[in-house]
Amino acid sequence: MHHVDVYRDSVGMAHLYADREEDAFYGLGYATGEDRLEQVLTWYVAVRGELAATFGVRTPPPRGDSPVPNGSRNAGPLEDAVANDIAARRFELLAIARRNLSRLPPQYLRDLRAYIDGLGFYMRSHPDRTPAWSPRLEPALPLALLHLLVLEPAHVCEAARAEDERSAPTSAADSASSASDGLLAGSNAWTLAGTRTADGRVLFESDSHGPIEGYGTLFYPYRIKAGDLDFTAFAPAGTAMFFFGYSPYFAWGITEGPRYPADCYRVTVEHGSPQRFKYDGRLKKITVVPYTIAVKGGASVHGTFEYTRHNGVTSPVVAREGDLAYVVSYASADRVGLGAGEYYRMAKARSRSELEAALAELDAYPANLVIGGADGTIMFVRPGRIPVRAPGVDPKHTLDGNNSTTAWRGIHTYADALKLINPPQGYIANTNVSPDMMYPASPLKPADYPGYFAFEPGQVNSRQQRLMELLDGRSGFTVTDGLAIAMDETIPDARPWGAAIAAALHDQEEAVGSKPLDLRSFLGDLQAFDGTFSKDSRGALDYFELRTVLRNKHPDTAVALSDAVSTGHGLSAELQRLLIQASAEAMQHMRELHGRTDLAWGDVHRIGRGGVDLPVGGGVSMRDASLRAFFFATDPATRREWLIGGQRVPFLVHFTAAGPDCYSQLLWGISDDQASSHYSDQARYASDKIMPLIPQTRAALQAASAVETVLTIGANVSGH
Repeated sequence: MHHVDVYRDSVGMAHLYADREEDAFYGLGYATGEDRLEQVLTWYVAVRGELAATFGVRTPPPRGDSPVPNGSRNAGPLEDAVANDIAARRFELLAIARRNLSRLPPQYLRDLRAYIDGLGFYMRSHPDRTPAWSPRLEPALPLALLHLLVLEPAHVCEAARAEDERSAPTSAADSASSASDGLLAGSNAWTLAGTRTADGRVLFESDSHGPIEGYGTLFYPYRIKAGDLDFTAFAPAGTAMFFFGYSPYFAWGITEGPRYPADCYRVTVEHGSPQRFKYDGRLKKITVVPYTIAVKGGASVHGTFEYTRHNGVTSPVVAREGDLAYVVSYASADRVGLGAGEYYRMAKARSRSELEAALAELDAYPANLVIGGADGTIMFVRPGRIPVRAPGVDPKHTLDGNNSTTAWRGIHTYADALKLINPPQGYIANTNVSPDMMYPASPLKPADYPGYFAFEPGQVNSRQQRLMELLDGRSGFTVTDGLAIAMDETIPDARPWGAAIAAALHDQEEAVGSKPLDLRSFLGDLQAFDGTFSKDSRGALDYFELRTVLRNKHPDTAVALSDAVSTGHGLSAELQRLLIQASAEAMQHMRELHGRTDLAWGDVHRIGRGGVDLPVGGGVSMRDASLRAFFFATDPATRREWLIGGQRVPFLVHFTAAGPDCYSQLLWGISDDQASSHYSDQARYASDKIMPLIPQTRAALQAASAVETVLTIGANVSGH
């Protein structure tokens, strides 16, 4: 009989060792059940479009406590059960994934079946933990899940129609279809060539940003060593895929960015015949599919889905207005799940040619992909399927859907893709910026690509500025340096404010003297603030309060003040007095909120759940943030800020001569079971800016006293 050894390391991460891949995936299914059963089953119900039938009009919040004590907790992206069911069924995610199962690599299909079997075995072995509403399991569910999590085509027409109504042109980043406001909200990724490191080996770091929770903790790390597969994955729970991660040969991560993988067509239908329209003068019909959404405890919801076949893909009608039907045509509409097969091939790649052969399938998620390799390769590529459009066709707007002048001319090949391989700068870094802004002088030029490749010339952010500051022109990087960059809490734009405060203190003695005596101490902290949002910094909290007051109470002059400070120009006397006044108001606001003004950043900004309550550093927004970007929610009872998102699964890979080393952190912990010791254990690592080393061998796991469980496939479980 076959078996899999499941080791749990010091943070509870599952390491699956087996002779056969499918046996390791069986163990992965079992381990996922131990850590995330209710979360994964709920998402599978959502993929099936049966949330309302299972729970009613609202999906209940997941079990567990709120990251904001005394705060209300909803089901996040799944809360509106009926809307989710309609979306899952409209885009036919599960049906298409089922059809695409046979197109997967045969071994990966066996792996997925085994994963489902392992999850099912856990459920049968633990009936007390298995909800009565559990859905029927099948291998298409993990395939379709990522597509539901991001549902890229869902808002294409909404964005294009809004763009039609704007009187002024907007940037690509404002209008391109992306998941930038969803569960994959931001991210950093960077890699250093061996020419820039102390030991001549590639360093790689990935840092996905967004909500920590997506009906339960979104990411689920695991490691598989079976047959010739050796991969550590950081993927959404329940997907059983290699979305982010590393093998002994390559590591990769993703950052969001604007792109146009879909178009919104406005189709004029015949008046009085809403399912008939002309295309190049020939009559076409819109396919109508009735649906019924059963609702537990309520009346069923009835309606119809409508589809055209624009560009040769299933194209849903997503809105109507009079005789106009708005149709979204998505290049990957009929390819649900095939991206998981592509990532599997990437995980098995042992050379750059094999890696690029996998990428040439064009089914990977079409955001910024950053890759580092043990062979010295560093790469940036925009993968996925991007339509070839006729000159003058602008996908930011709705397009005429009644003639072929706006139809796709094919799909751009991998050879066409926006990519950068082994650049002379010796590093690649992207933090959701326009590709032409990844370096002080970028080799990627917008003029070299079609306009819909979604450059936004000049668009940069504080995180990219900081990465360029740390990486550009430097060499001799070590792992210690890499870990420091991953945990870096500095916002460059905050640094000039100290000098401006010092000048105002000197020049506006009378204005300062008219304020409360403790303002001098407050201004002293601001003057000393170096732009680093460490948990121990008083200046960081003072700065945040100052900027908040300027934005909320002095919006008309705050921009002029900020511009003058950032450019280094001396402030006028009027702006200096505003700075003093706003500082006094910020100090008063702190006193009203917290009863005192001598607090550090970490006294207010906290991390943890399940009773864990720790200080944490790091920036506060996606637009103006440190590399270690965080965002917080206010506890109304204590007025403290609790971390709920931002940096959530950073990992650093060092390709040593003996194989990869990896340091990682998962917020808040591997398990969503409140009784588990791994429910919030990594909050302490985040508080102390520690990324533990992941054991890479059985021997390392055993030396670290990892807990071992042996699963005999189809039989029983024994623990050691």
